[in-house]
Amino acid sequence: MKNFLGLLLTTVVLMACNKKPEAGNFTLNLSHEVDGERLALDNMRYSSPAGHTYEITKLWYYLSDIRLIETDGTIQNAAEGFLVKAEDTNTQSISLNDVAAGNYNKIQFQFGISKANNVEDYLVATVDNQSMFWPEQMEAEGEKGDYHYMKLEGNYDSLKTGKLNPYIVHSGPTNGADNSFIIEFPLEEFEINNNSAELNIKVNLKEWLQNPTVYDFKDWKMVMMNQNAQNIYKANGQSVFSAGQLTISEE
Repeated sequence: MKNFLGLLLTTVVLMACNKKPEAGNFTLNLSHEVDGERLALDNMRYSSPAGHTYEITKLWYYLSDIRLIETDGTIQNAAEGFLVKAEDTNTQSISLNDVAAGNYNKIQFQFGISKANNVEDYLVATVDNQSMFWPEQMEAEGEKGDYHYMKLEGNYDSLKTGKLNPYIVHSGPTNGADNSFIIEFPLEEFEINNNSAELNIKVNLKEWLQNPTVYDFKDWKMVMMNQNAQNIYKANGQSVFSAGQLTISEE
């Protein structure tokens, strides 16, 4: 009897040791703020680095080509694009299912859509995606179907004079240029193996207006065909996103 129990225990241990690693899930949770204050749309409460009081009435943008990187450098890639809308909390959690089992310590994603992917059939033809088309007359010759990367819009009180003026911060592929950029975060090593991981990402919208270049709404009217404006967005955007808490949950 003792031999039988010993054999049974040995078999159970061996089965547990030889269990094949299983895929899991990974979720990005985005929270939008302006210098530590949760974003409130349609509220003239923010102060720009250039001295204007302003509000945000619309914020839509794409994150795409999300890459989880294993400790050995292997890249697990989710190539599709995700439209994030400030007024829709359902779009602010991006879930990647069936992520390969492994040990990970880094994440990358594209802000906007890379030139290789920025074509008409890259995204599902929803009303929202179609409303993000980059105007054909602003595309490079021979190209068709590009998308905006971001639409950030609102109004500002010019130097607090009481006169409201509209502003737009529209980033995208001006004349066919690739103005998208990669955001990368090192992470504390974690394992995917039949479990779920969630990473909180803070999105500080004020950074679009201040770091490294102070962006003054009154100086930038026609931004979509202005590569100088796009260069500012590309540089300032590097500090907009920051990684927060990583949480692991067993299935």
